[in-house]
Amino acid sequence: MFVTAIALLVFVACEPPPEGRGAASPSKDEGASSSSSSSSPSKPSSEEEAARESRPRPAPRPSAIAISDLQKQERLLDATAKTAPDRPRLLRRLAEGYIDLAADAKDQGRGEKVVLGARRKAITHYQEIVKEHPSSASMDEVLYDLARAYEAAGDLRNARATYYDLIKRFPSSPLIGRAYYAFGVMFREEAKTDPSKWALAQQGFAEARKTSSLSDPIHRLAMAEEAVAETNKPSAASLAAAQARPAAKPSAPTPPTPAPARSAVNVGTDGTYVAEGGNYRIQVKFEPGKIFVTEPNKQSVYVQQGDSRVYEWRDESLGMAFFLEPAADGKSLLAYNENNGASKGTRLTLVPSPETSEQCKADLLPAEVQNETAVNPNKERLFGVRATKPLDATGTYETQGKRPFVTLNEGGSGVFELSGAANDPKNPDYSFPIKRWWLQANCDGTLVSTSYPAGKLYWLILELDKPYQGLKFQRKGLQVRTSDNAMYILDRKKKTP
Repeated sequence: MFVTAIALLVFVACEPPPEGRGAASPSKDEGASSSSSSSSPSKPSSEEEAARESRPRPAPRPSAIAISDLQKQERLLDATAKTAPDRPRLLRRLAEGYIDLAADAKDQGRGEKVVLGARRKAITHYQEIVKEHPSSASMDEVLYDLARAYEAAGDLRNARATYYDLIKRFPSSPLIGRAYYAFGVMFREEAKTDPSKWALAQQGFAEARKTSSLSDPIHRLAMAEEAVAETNKPSAASLAAAQARPAAKPSAPTPPTPAPARSAVNVGTDGTYVAEGGNYRIQVKFEPGKIFVTEPNKQSVYVQQGDSRVYEWRDESLGMAFFLEPAADGKSLLAYNENNGASKGTRLTLVPSPETSEQCKADLLPAEVQNETAVNPNKERLFGVRATKPLDATGTYETQGKRPFVTLNEGGSGVFELSGAANDPKNPDYSFPIKRWWLQANCDGTLVSTSYPAGKLYWLILELDKPYQGLKFQRKGLQVRTSDNAMYILDRKKKTP
């Protein structure tokens, strides 16, 4: 699963959840403002808190001893060069020490000032690892612990952004289930005042269940929370009735602010735009003053800022502005948000539309495929012809941890594994036998491809032996990177003999 600005998912778009869970929730058969006493959520249990941690919490120590040890480690860190190979390890040890100090201080009732101060120190050290040592080992654990620290400190905006970064950068991490669980918790809290969020909470917990191993405690908790969300989710009739209630009229309505002047000229080309590497695609339509973006899980409307080339869409629930800046040639977009700025944005390039001759159109493949980044399947017709040459795609593609993998055999068969196979390799739900595979080709037999600065992207079509998300046909990006002259499917690299 690949998640992006994620779009990652709708899971990122949530209000900061308040501490605790105590409000009753509407039932399916009651109005949206009514309460249900049978399935109201309760305060997070110690079991839930323990399951969400990335490491076992050590036994409490006297504060004086813990603080003394941290001071010694701080002096050692001060004496360690910024570029020293041991510095990330020292930073992480300090951050974990402050997290433990904050937990002990909270249990001992030593005051919110002490607790918050320790958490802020932990955040500072985690941030240095992420910013100054991005290639450090176990970066997925660092991101998760940083997100948890933000969450505990009440900085839920940065917590959500960091969970999102974890899911986007490390889709095969065993911590993905915990990250999705965090989003489920956020929507669970929002549902106390907005019952429509129960559906999103259910999705978050469902993803946590799917992406965690059966032996992971979060798996069982996610199943239970998913059931609670399903029970509390109001019916469509209840939501419609709530939305139909007239809103209170303001005593002194404010006249609308005139919209800024817009350019009457479209600044880009409609079509599919792909991020470098080919793992993420969006559909874009330009209109004067607006850009309509369809992502795998949502649609957004970006509005032009004055007469500039910058278009803005603000996610009010996330409290963050996102920007698109079309290039002068109208064939690429720079995407960024208010946190990272344009200098650290992502470049998306227009995918050239394939041209098919009248003769070739008669050979359209009778199959619908799913975009590999789609949360909800986007079905589309395949064009052109099947090919397995001249590019030799046969072989096994593995992640760094060996699982999950993709195997493409010479005869057209193979195996495609989901990310859950990394933790539960014997679970058949994570393994999909490939009945046949081929590379998508134009009518003249040339392979359909897109060139990028980092290499070239081809399209691999898989016909699975059993449906995945309702479809047997899947389309995956097959990358040939110039940096190492290696082939990749998603995050999986082809083994060399």
